Amino acid sequence: MPKFGISTYSVRTRIEEGEWTPEQAIAWIGSRGAEVTEIVPFVIDMAADPSLVDRCLRAADDSGVKIDNFSQNAVFLRIPQDAYEAELKRVKEAIDIAGRLGVSTMRIDMNSVRRPAEEATTEDFIEDFPLIVDTYKRLCDYAQRYGFKILLENHMYFVNGSERTAAILHAMKGYNFGAQLDVGNFACVDERPEIAVEKNVGYAAVIHMKDFYRRSRDQDPGYVEAGRHGRPWLRTVRQDYLRGSIVGQGDLDIRRILSVIKGSGFDGNFFVEYEGIEDCEYGTALSFENLLRLYREA
Repeated sequence: MPKFGISTYSVRTRIEEGEWTPEQAIAWIGSRGAEVTEIVPFVIDMAADPSLVDRCLRAADDSGVKIDNFSQNAVFLRIPQDAYEAELKRVKEAIDIAGRLGVSTMRIDMNSVRRPAEEATTEDFIEDFPLIVDTYKRLCDYAQRYGFKILLENHMYFVNGSERTAAILHAMKGYNFGAQLDVGNFACVDERPEIAVEKNVGYAAVIHMKDFYRRSRDQDPGYVEAGRHGRPWLRTVRQDYLRGSIVGQGDLDIRRILSVIKGSGFDGNFFVEYEGIEDCEYGTALSFENLLRLYREA
């Protein structure tokens, strides 16, 4: 049976603006009925403040929620060799932190920066593919000492799309490796998420649940001043418009997506990753409630 949780990324505004400590964020997540949570280090920087590891573990224990995933940004592609080795060292140190947390999975990006679409072509992907696989193998070998899986997330424009992610996941067979399947991010590369999820769900160890409003490129929705909550509209590879929404209220076919996931027998962790412009506490809470309800109905 899957477990349902909330990523700390969803309430990052509260933490970044000093309204909540990381421990208070975890306590709030537990109060919503979440079974699991995810640490996002650019929101909760445990490398800068190692005391946060024990503090967050205590908060999770007190709140009845388990810290079970760690999402690490990284850039390994198209950088000088000395920068690559420094990044490898930094990410291995993050793996050590994830090991202290006792997580079962850790997402690590290959290219967290948003590469322009014209530099994220199929040809670019083929060129970078050997380094992507070799780097993930090195990271998996290091993580074996802690007994958890390294995860690939379909993210932004480059390491995204069901065929690209499947190619990496197939090349990594036999390793402690899997997918952090972000159901919304496929829309960033203009795939229909319900179809892309069906192609990749067999590799999934973690599901990120989000929803988007979608508008075609010839229907400019106007600029949204997001302020302290969320983001304005972003553009897909083909220049359509996307904006984060409460799960179940956007334009993605969340019901069909959940039906596909449920029918696959997936039994890992779901995490709400809320990116809407409503107040993050309200938007996250309602997204989580909708996830639970829609999964039951799927």
